[in-house]
Amino acid sequence: MAPLPRRGYVCQPRVAAKPLPWVIEYQTTQPQRGCVKCKAEREINQIMNQVLRTVYHAASRIKGPRRNLAGVFLNALLGLCLFISPLFPLSAGVDSFPAEARSPLFPLAYSQQPCRTTPGDPPEIVVIPSGRFLMGSPEDEKGRHSDEGPQHGVSVVKPFAMSRCEITVGEFRTFVKETNCRTEAEGGVGCTVLKDDGSGWERRKDRNWRNPGFEQTQHHPVVCVNWHDARAYAYWLSLRTGHKYRLLTEAEWEYAARAVHETGVPTAGSPRYWGEDPENKEMCKFANGADPTLQEQAPNLSLSINENCRDGFAFTAPAASFRPNAFGLFDMLGNVWEWTADCLHGNYNHAPLDGSAWGEENNGDCGRRVIRGGSWLNKPWFIRSAYREGSSPNNADENVGFRLARDI
Repeated sequence: MAPLPRRGYVCQPRVAAKPLPWVIEYQTTQPQRGCVKCKAEREINQIMNQVLRTVYHAASRIKGPRRNLAGVFLNALLGLCLFISPLFPLSAGVDSFPAEARSPLFPLAYSQQPCRTTPGDPPEIVVIPSGRFLMGSPEDEKGRHSDEGPQHGVSVVKPFAMSRCEITVGEFRTFVKETNCRTEAEGGVGCTVLKDDGSGWERRKDRNWRNPGFEQTQHHPVVCVNWHDARAYAYWLSLRTGHKYRLLTEAEWEYAARAVHETGVPTAGSPRYWGEDPENKEMCKFANGADPTLQEQAPNLSLSINENCRDGFAFTAPAASFRPNAFGLFDMLGNVWEWTADCLHGNYNHAPLDGSAWGEENNGDCGRRVIRGGSWLNKPWFIRSAYREGSSPNNADENVGFRLARDI
């Protein structure tokens, strides 16, 4: 694959109809992967996934003292697969095991600290199985907005992979170094941030992903990036790795956030992946939201907070600081909002039922793209699997980042 050109690219194309030069290169030099070796790798991958999935479902039904023994057995099987996998190398960067096998049901499966990639590595990803779920919220869900309905069944037809964590500062910095990319915020537009005293919002020209106004290490989620920046990163990563990376569709995002894998009658699960939590006391174990820690840093905060627990972070938290959902994904709720591919619609009437992205059809507003998940600035009502917001694709905010899907 040809090396990436190093010119002064702006992440957002100046003319939307004219792709960036390195995007054109990716589209014209994408390697073909239909070889015999790749086919064998996929077949071995499928066999390993099926074995692990079958054992997982059998073990999950065991009750009582034997449940711990089942967990030990499952982890021994995972270890065997890890031993075998070098003999049959799979596609680089893909977690070979089914998402269910990484569930918190068997915590021993987490033998290493996740999402601590070194500069230049692709994001750590997991495979999300195909399945069905109820998208949106029922009318009696606390905090529900009208654009979360009507609740409807969606079939995610194809499995896909996605980054286990939100894209980090370190990962984004590698992209900037290799492409000499300059985000819109860096180009003088700036980033929308909370005022120093917390009393409101302002756009600061001196704020961008390098300096959002609070401390960020390479392991924190990148913020102050707009929708175009996120897509540019996905194109670059596709070119760099030979795999197709992209933003998640809104339906894929909610399916992954809920982590409800059904093949029969679709279900929605709880409003949040940690279950029913009416007093929001459990939230701080799973999500970084607005809490007393934030209010102490911004005493004149004009927003409501969750006063029933403390998550320990006033602003963003490093990736994987909280417990994952059942698919092994971190920070799907809270920490930072995440860009999706979809245009914003006022409700789900005539929404796609196959998990695909929803564009301009049916009065879609592509001047606003859907963001999901809530952030460190939001109270619990906004940190729900069904809650949705829209933002201009040109906007960069200190509480908005992204993660990626990868076609498999």
